[in-house]
Amino acid sequence: LNDGNEVEQNAFAILLRIKEAYPDAIIEGFSLQRMAPRAGAQELRIAIKTEPGFGPVILLGEAGTGLEFSQAAVALPPLNMNLAKYLIAAAQDKGVLKERTLPDKVDKYRLCALLTRISQLLVDQPDIYNLELNPVLASEGQFLVLDAAIQLRPYQAKANRKRLAIKPYPKEWEQKVTLKDGQAAVLRPIRPEDERAHQEFDQSLTKEDRYKRFFGELPEFNHEQLAKMTQIDYDREMAFIVSAPHKSAYRTLGVSRVLMDPDNLSAEFAVVVRSGSQGLGLGKLLMNAAIEYCRSQGVGVVEGITLPENTGMIELSKRLGFKVTRDFEEGTINMVLKLDESQQ
Repeated sequence: LNDGNEVEQNAFAILLRIKEAYPDAIIEGFSLQRMAPRAGAQELRIAIKTEPGFGPVILLGEAGTGLEFSQAAVALPPLNMNLAKYLIAAAQDKGVLKERTLPDKVDKYRLCALLTRISQLLVDQPDIYNLELNPVLASEGQFLVLDAAIQLRPYQAKANRKRLAIKPYPKEWEQKVTLKDGQAAVLRPIRPEDERAHQEFDQSLTKEDRYKRFFGELPEFNHEQLAKMTQIDYDREMAFIVSAPHKSAYRTLGVSRVLMDPDNLSAEFAVVVRSGSQGLGLGKLLMNAAIEYCRSQGVGVVEGITLPENTGMIELSKRLGFKVTRDFEEGTINMVLKLDESQQ
């Protein structure tokens, strides 16, 4: 419709058709909206479906009536920017994104952002059972949702059953900290987006610090290894980092890791501090975070191994209540903390 006269004529025609079909109908008014420009746009469908075996899943497919798993790219929430990239790549492999035949290319970065926001909505609102955005017009950096439907069901937590197949990022463990030199920083769980900062952190370690941490001369980590270190399963392990502003970005000053055994009775820890940043209290901050996390998960024993020359780690563990013993056969120092005893 190009002008007001055409709008009025078509509205009157609608009234006539309704009067003929439903004489008793009461029309209170009309709802108008601007026509969405479809030329050159990719029509997508983004959905959340709850499956009995997996819980909620996120689907990315072509707009239309039926959306089956075989016709869409599927991912388990929660999504971050990296995981959203993988979902989009899977959609391209299935032919969902047909950029070559369209004049306006889809902005993949903004599509990643849209997918992560939908994922976060699902995490924040457990009553969401199904959600449907269909169609979503994608044109360059713009995304226009023409129709949306949502199905809600009151969520009731059940023992030994998780709502999501993958545990979301544990934001509740984030905290602001101040280092001994007055520098403001953030102590938080590691995220997949930290891969680049983690690579720079790894490159900053001296040969001596790398030797103390890895018990030998280890080459710098490649992309695959860094991905495993930053894309962790929060159900089985935890990695805390201290991150501080540096120039126009944040850099990692230290990392602590704990890996729980399958029965959750014990956990193994490791800590490494950025070369040149020792003496700022980073080791203690990271160790305390790891210990408190293990305690919150019901872990009974926290243990670690270091080299005799790593005197800083040995002294810190003693101050935190670890029992320190030397294994002369292996040439290492064993550190063991029983959490039930450490609370007494």
